[in-house]
Amino acid sequence: MPGTKRPRSSIGGPAANKRRVVPQATPKGRAPGSKDVTTDEKVAMYVDVTEETIRRLKEERRTGVRAKGKVVDVVAKKWKRASMTVKNAVKAVKKRNPHRKRKGRGQGRARSDVTELAEWITQLLINDDMLTYRELAAELNGEGFEIAHMGAYRVCQSMGVTEYSDVSVPILSDENIARRIEWAKNVLKNNPDHVLEFHHDEKWFYVISGRRNRKLLPGEEKKRRKQASRRYATKVMFSACVGMPYPEHNFDGKVYIRRVARKKRAKRRSWKGPKGEKVISHEKGDLYDVDCEMDGAFFRRELKKMGAAMRRRTAHFAAGKQLVLQIDSAGGHAIANGHGNFDEMQKMMMKEFGILLVQQPSNSPESNILDLMVWRGLQSGVEALRVKDRHDKEALAKACLQAFREYDPYKIRLAFEMVNDVAQLVLDNGGDNIKNNGSHKGVRKTLKEQLGEEGIRKYRDLQAPAEDEDIGREGTDHDLSDGEGEGSSSSSSGAKAKGKGKGKGGSSSK
Repeated sequence: MPGTKRPRSSIGGPAANKRRVVPQATPKGRAPGSKDVTTDEKVAMYVDVTEETIRRLKEERRTGVRAKGKVVDVVAKKWKRASMTVKNAVKAVKKRNPHRKRKGRGQGRARSDVTELAEWITQLLINDDMLTYRELAAELNGEGFEIAHMGAYRVCQSMGVTEYSDVSVPILSDENIARRIEWAKNVLKNNPDHVLEFHHDEKWFYVISGRRNRKLLPGEEKKRRKQASRRYATKVMFSACVGMPYPEHNFDGKVYIRRVARKKRAKRRSWKGPKGEKVISHEKGDLYDVDCEMDGAFFRRELKKMGAAMRRRTAHFAAGKQLVLQIDSAGGHAIANGHGNFDEMQKMMMKEFGILLVQQPSNSPESNILDLMVWRGLQSGVEALRVKDRHDKEALAKACLQAFREYDPYKIRLAFEMVNDVAQLVLDNGGDNIKNNGSHKGVRKTLKEQLGEEGIRKYRDLQAPAEDEDIGREGTDHDLSDGEGEGSSSSSSGAKAKGKGKGKGGSSSK
């Protein structure tokens, strides 16, 4: 084990590339013995002994308690053979190893087998699971082995070592965990069908997310996408609200989307575009959109517009009924958990629109269907549009709106079904971060069997009204500091018409 020098070891052995063999029944009337074991079974027994040894090492490392019984006894019980049969099988495999050197003149001690090498790799990976194969080979060579990085890779593959991306997860406090459990129970018990339930969130959309791979034909050169700045990438923020679609009421679930921006009046002419192809972005006096943060005042105005939009879109089937709107608990909106502003907004939404405002648990983006599924689908849709001038914010904003209009309503329905699975996984993990323990049901397959092809087609045939003022507007309509710009468009021509005759123009954002 680590701390003592070991003789050099070969990486070979027939166990590395052999397929696993299912134990075969012994012929009737004969006791199971070594003569009845095939070569493939011997190799499979050898692999089982190696894996059981590694498992015991990990368990001993985790608990500090040494496992009882012998490894060969455990494997013999699995194969329904005598322990001596398993021992003889392991010896036979080691004897057949062509890479294992015998003791002889000038050769010193025999090299250790793959089992000893696997033990060392297990200890090294327990101490540091982010070692590369080159670093792992260097550590092993420092302990007296002779192995290349590809040899270390092959041994790890034979051990069943897998790799995964190092993704960070939120740090959950006891209060966060309690809120997550409460939310999960409420979802599964009170409203598993998500009747008249709507979710709101906001997101930055980028020109390119880096999730798509480009195809390269033989003989072609790699193409590089050009952008003005890697640090300050072109991006726009949108605020959106979606709900459960209802084909029987011709409701596609898309309620509201607006760009998070404020109007600003240009003090001078502005240009845009690459060198040699520059065009006028806006003239002096024009109104144009400027990205801003969604602070408390902005969010309050956004809630009112959203409440009115929810009532307009559901007037033909939910008039007089209470709607539920789930929002996040971001501190930037001045609605963090325990903050008095949320109580005021909750009363305002109930009084003016008959909408129950609820907060999702902190550090739980998977409880919102926009974060869970819809946003990533929209970002993918923006990239699929392949707008040539997406480096321009106005063009990027139009692509985002088009992607939202074309988003498949069936996927929104699917996202709500996924929330139920998320709630069950939260309960299974005691409120901690989600780890799929096998209880994931396969939502796509289940919903497809439930609805059938005809039912899915009904969802996909739904379309938002083309004249809907809450979906597809290219600009924002929030007030200027001087009272100008309410209801104005972000286009230069319309803004210029409104801007003429004004003696003074200034920025509205603080």
